[in-house]
Amino acid sequence: MKTRINIIFDFDGVILDSNNVKTIAFKNISKRFGEGKSLALVNYHIKNGGVSRFVKIKWFVENVLKNKNEDLIRNLVEHYLRHVQYQLMLNLYKWLQTLWPVKH
Repeated sequence: MKTRINIIFDFDGVILDSNNVKTIAFKNISKRFGEGKSLALVNYHIKNGGVSRFVKIKWFVENVLKNKNEDLIRNLVEHYLRHVQYQLMLNLYKWLQTLWPVKH
C-alpha cells in the first residue's frame, strides 16, 4: 500500500491567521517605547496592510521615535521576525493537532 503525503501551502492566511500574529508582533517589539508609540506602529501596520515589515519598522523608528539608527531598525526587524516565526509554528502545531490528535 502506498503512503500519500499532502502538503498544504497557506499563503493568504486562511488556515493560520498570520495577520493577527503580525499585529501582535508589532505591538510586542514596540511596547518598550511606551504605549502611545506602540499604538502608533500597530495602527500604521493595520492601515498599511501589504507593506513590507522593513518599511513599517523604518517608518516607526524614523517618524515615531525620531531616530535614524540603522542598528535599531535591524534589531527590531529581527525581533519581529523571530516572534512571527515562533507564533506561526506554534499555531501550525496546534492546527495539526486538530487533524491528528496525539493519543496519550
